[in-house]
Amino acid sequence: MTRQPDIKSINCTSCGAGLDVLGGGRVEVHVCGYCGSELNAQDDYKVLQTFSEVARPDSPFRIGMEGLIEGVPFTIIGTLGMEESWRGSTWQWVDHQVFSPTHGYGYLTVESGHVTFTRRHRLGTSPSWISPSSVEISETRPVIRSGNTRYQYYETTASRVTFIEGEFNWRPRMNTLANTVSAISSDRMLSFRATGMEEEVHITQYLPAAETFAAFGIDTPPSAIGTHPLKPYAKGAHEGFLKWSATGFAVVALLMAVMFSILSFPNSDIHELKVRALPKEIPFEIVHPNRLAVVKISADVNNSWAFIGLTLTDPEDIPVFETGRTVERYSGRDADGSWSEGRNASTLRFIPRQAGTYTLEVDVEESDTWNRIGFAVRNVTVTTRQGVISGFWMLMVALGFGLFALYHHSRSVLHHYWRMRGSDWSDD
Repeated sequence: MTRQPDIKSINCTSCGAGLDVLGGGRVEVHVCGYCGSELNAQDDYKVLQTFSEVARPDSPFRIGMEGLIEGVPFTIIGTLGMEESWRGSTWQWVDHQVFSPTHGYGYLTVESGHVTFTRRHRLGTSPSWISPSSVEISETRPVIRSGNTRYQYYETTASRVTFIEGEFNWRPRMNTLANTVSAISSDRMLSFRATGMEEEVHITQYLPAAETFAAFGIDTPPSAIGTHPLKPYAKGAHEGFLKWSATGFAVVALLMAVMFSILSFPNSDIHELKVRALPKEIPFEIVHPNRLAVVKISADVNNSWAFIGLTLTDPEDIPVFETGRTVERYSGRDADGSWSEGRNASTLRFIPRQAGTYTLEVDVEESDTWNRIGFAVRNVTVTTRQGVISGFWMLMVALGFGLFALYHHSRSVLHHYWRMRGSDWSDD
């Protein structure tokens, strides 16, 4: 049985307040916003029960507002305050029943500034129903298929109605628990909702909050908090180009860094020196001026150290530099196991300004052992390389492009992580 669809307003049969009739001919109950009486819309609006002293939930939407949802005009006809409690935490949201003469009934939900739209799901699902008990005994995250879409389990909730006002095409009951199992795809949520003996499947989609609020004439909407599990990933401007071009540049820069290192590797002279024969002069030829030259000093330090003095003169016997390097190496064993520290080598880099024969004088100026258990240094190795094409800065360029590309590659992954973070499924 349905009431007359041409009725536009009524007087509350409990308090006499004028009430607009907005929800079409299939409305079952109408809850008065003045006295809280629940009226039977199918039986001359007789009073079924009265909800008194119930706090109105906070929502920017109001009964009677009209707006477009995906291009379809809907009218808000009812308001439900909803609440879920679990292990000391409480979540609250507001469901607004909406009505369209051409598209029927649905729900506009506001939660933490996010807006979603829910309707009855008419397509079949496989499995046809999923309950909290079937989730509990499942060894892997449950998967539901409907049409060509795959949904994966998200959460199980037990919610209750805390406030009722307006018209509904069903009879909501205060404080009655409704168990809901939800599963999500990339942009939709399937909800298997059971209240008493009633079972329904709904499908929910995320709506752009700013556009939806504006469509209903709301000038000061609430700010969205957190990441809603259905909020779609918003690509940045030119994200695809930036992501893949940065990846390409990083690979090219890395290959160039490796190539520079390989090209520089053969250009080296190695000199093995006995400490007792020091100081000693080592001549080496520079044929690529104005390019990097490298001097590497190493010694056979073992729980000991040595300060090696270095003096370089150019082909005209003019000093280029006079400096020194410390090499040291220590090791041992304690209660935590074996340990070691220090380096037995050091590197000096310079750029020669002219070609010709350079002379490097090497001497061990100071040395000692550690705690009398070390071995005094006996050998020093000097390796000279010239015409070096350093791959270091190209490696830094590769790192910079790589981090930039990683940021853009990871945005969608992080978004998926945050949207699934609220799921109660655990693989443990």
